[in-house]
Amino acid sequence: MNSEIEKEVRFPANKKIFEVVRSISSPVQGAERTIDIVMGLYGFNSLDRLGYICRIRSIKGNWILECKRRENDVKWSEQRINIPSPKVGFHFLSLMGFKPYLPIDRIREIRKVGNLKFFLDEIPALENMTYQGKDLTGCFLEIEFKKQSDLDAFLDKNLNLIGIMDDRLEPYGYIFKEMINNDESFKKTIDAELFRLLNADNLYA
Repeated sequence: MNSEIEKEVRFPANKKIFEVVRSISSPVQGAERTIDIVMGLYGFNSLDRLGYICRIRSIKGNWILECKRRENDVKWSEQRINIPSPKVGFHFLSLMGFKPYLPIDRIREIRKVGNLKFFLDEIPALENMTYQGKDLTGCFLEIEFKKQSDLDAFLDKNLNLIGIMDDRLEPYGYIFKEMINNDESFKKTIDAELFRLLNADNLYA
């Protein structure tokens, strides 16, 4: 079992912002497809009611079961274990009453600058959407940090260079929740994707 304390913030981004980040950072992991199946006792209200979520995640065809507890607005504690298949994680969480409510299918690239880690996420489901007045391109920049001073120093120096405003976004679950509540067509698309992931023999099909 692996455990980790992480602090993170995320911003709306685009391909141009990604290119600037690549120009000032070093590679950690190339672009890889990452699939999450998020499960909870209260659907999209699970995080607010319980303070944590659980998810089944695939990276490079390997599966993990992960629980993520929110300590404050930016700090999270995580525990994760390897599992042989998504169905193992699904049945384990189902026994505790958890139900799947959110699939997140993304392309993720990881880079670093000093003690900061950058996640360049492309989420096709959120392309050309609007969230709280922000036009989304489907691209997001997530920055993981240990010390607040490291993040502040980087943003003070590079915010204008990268081309992002200090306009931070909530976790992805909140974005999907608002879209689903306001767009019946989007809800049907997400429900269909969740059904496909839970029933596919090969989740990369």
